[in-house]
Amino acid sequence: MLPKERRLKDKDDFQDVYLRGKFFSSGPVTLKIAGNGREISRFGFVVGKNYSKRAVDRNNAKRMLRAAVAPFLEKAVPGFDLVISIRKPLPGQQVNPQAVSGALHTIFERNNLLKK
Repeated sequence: MLPKERRLKDKDDFQDVYLRGKFFSSGPVTLKIAGNGREISRFGFVVGKNYSKRAVDRNNAKRMLRAAVAPFLEKAVPGFDLVISIRKPLPGQQVNPQAVSGALHTIFERNNLLKK
């Protein structure tokens, strides 16, 4: 579970990231990022009905995303709001946690979002 101060919770915060943010993607993971002027980075997770009609599947996907982000909490560059979502898998396939973690690592590395 993410600490409270690291979570995006308000609708306005999510909307602000969607309006002002930049978009990045790798594999099954997409990321929107916007500056927040704070000393920490905050994370939000969105899994829509286009991923699955079943709430159980969407909640499991959010849990998988949270677990994949956990190693990056202390390494992430401060001062950003990040909204992370996942794409619908192809028919007959499932999204595995290793692919999600690898895709997040790729996005963070490519865009210099990790502390040196």
